[in-house]
Amino acid sequence: MALAIEHPTTCQSLLLIEPSVHGLLGVTPSAIAMTLRARAIRAARGQRAETDFAYRWTFAYRGRKHSVWDSMPAPWREQVLAHAAAVTAEWRLATDTARQRRVNLR
Repeated sequence: MALAIEHPTTCQSLLLIEPSVHGLLGVTPSAIAMTLRARAIRAARGQRAETDFAYRWTFAYRGRKHSVWDSMPAPWREQVLAHAAAVTAEWRLATDTARQRRVNLR
C-alpha cells in the first residue's frame, strides 16, 4: 500500500483483503479452542509464544501433524514474531468487535 501511495504511477490497482473479517463469519470450534489455548500460552510464556502457537495452527494442514509455518524460512518467522505484540493486538481487536463487524457486513 505504501508503494501505491508514495509512487501512484507504479500501481494500476490494489486488491485489499481483510482475512480477519472473513474468519469472523465462520468461526469453528477448532478456532475457539485455539484462541483459548493461545491466551493460556500467552499468560504462561508471553506474546511471542502465543503468536508462534497461533500461526502454527493457522498454517496447519487439516488432519495432519504438519504446519507450513514450520516450513517457512526462520528469518521470515522471526520477522513476524518480532512484532508479536502488534499481531496479538490485532487479534484482540478483531475478536472484540466480532459482533459489530457481523452487523456491518450483513
